[in-house]
Amino acid sequence: MSKTKLFSFLILILVIIAGAFYFLGSKSEKSNTKPTQKLYVYNWTEYITSDLLRKFTKETGIEVVYTTYESNEEMYAKLKLSTNSNQPYDIVVPSNHYVARLIAEKLVQPLDLTRLQVQNVVPETLNLEFDPGNKYSIPYTYGFTTIAIAKSYAPNLELKSWADLWKPEYKDLVLLNDERDVFSMALKSLGLNPNATNEDEIKLAYQKLQSLVKKVKTYNSDAPEVPYVNREVETGMIWSGSAFRGSVDYDDIDVVWPEEGPIEFIDSFMIPVNAKNVDAAYTFINFLLQPENAVEVLKNLGFLPANNLIKPLLPESWQQSHILFPPKWVFERATFNRDLGDKAIEIYNKYWNLLRVSGE
Repeated sequence: MSKTKLFSFLILILVIIAGAFYFLGSKSEKSNTKPTQKLYVYNWTEYITSDLLRKFTKETGIEVVYTTYESNEEMYAKLKLSTNSNQPYDIVVPSNHYVARLIAEKLVQPLDLTRLQVQNVVPETLNLEFDPGNKYSIPYTYGFTTIAIAKSYAPNLELKSWADLWKPEYKDLVLLNDERDVFSMALKSLGLNPNATNEDEIKLAYQKLQSLVKKVKTYNSDAPEVPYVNREVETGMIWSGSAFRGSVDYDDIDVVWPEEGPIEFIDSFMIPVNAKNVDAAYTFINFLLQPENAVEVLKNLGFLPANNLIKPLLPESWQQSHILFPPKWVFERATFNRDLGDKAIEIYNKYWNLLRVSGE
């Protein structure tokens, strides 16, 4: 090979090597690029996995600033404060009765449903009394307050209704540490409106509950499946998501759908009126409406997403679970806790506090 050809060949090699380093360096810079936007999400504790948040940021370049609350009351109070702050929330996830309150107080903005994958949502969770036409909210998760039973601990129990819990053969109960759910259950057992605002009716429910609390071993809303798993209780109240979560590792837990109907809850995405990153909010909601991401919520957290497309993606045993997929009549007989206003809530608070004192 001549010196001229050798020199040209070496130059070509150097160019190729330099190009490779440039490509790798450029790729490294892209992978380390910081997100260009921030989305402020205010949601329930343990309502989305950190893996899903990272996946969202990787796919969109939007960083999620994620903070949590443990009650609707906490969310409501902080949301009202944040509307006048320099950095308001872009997404909140209230329960159904607070959806109605946020709409009434004009704390949230109307949704453009043409920008959302509404076709993915379970039809039974749409167009309900607290937001007709879903003008302001789109469901994220849903479930029911119902009756649970530890099958091996109490193999002969045959529960059919809320009223059965008062029968003497049913003992060692658990109640949710949830004022509205407990009173709704008692009012249903009396054949009364579970959203009663009349003090005489609320007092009747309190008096009926007084005879029940003598059998209550524990109040638990943090992880209501645990007393069943630990065989501390025979039956009582539970959230369907908690029942499913417990049944995955401990198949002794089952649920009974009461004849009077369970208490249904839906937690929904809403965009606050002063949200600064509305476009990113729509992107985030659509991300979680994708069935593959909704499945991850169920698998990791046990909460049932309001997604109509996830069933074929689940294990066969889960597809057959009547905890996850109750019969149609359950939806038809279910009632929602409504926003009753401050005056009625004060009455409930009074009798709830009396009840807890009497049960100690």
